[in-house]
Amino acid sequence: MEARSRFIDPKRMGAWIVVAFGLAILALVTAVMGMRESRIGAVVTQAEVLKLSDRISALERMRAPPPMQAPADAPAPPAK
Repeated sequence: MEARSRFIDPKRMGAWIVVAFGLAILALVTAVMGMRESRIGAVVTQAEVLKLSDRISALERMRAPPPMQAPADAPAPPAK
């Protein structure tokens, strides 16, 4: 029976471990940066939505006609 040869040479095992660890750290840093950017984008979007809501409310208040009041000397409407 033939002896199995290893895919990674035992002499170079340390280099493979260092490279794999480096890639894992790089992936972690990339993920953390992506989460931070997502959070910042969500906060900015929420602030813009709140500003837009305030502007719409202000425009609706300006556009709405003032409530009509009956003159003081006008007769009261008939009761039904």
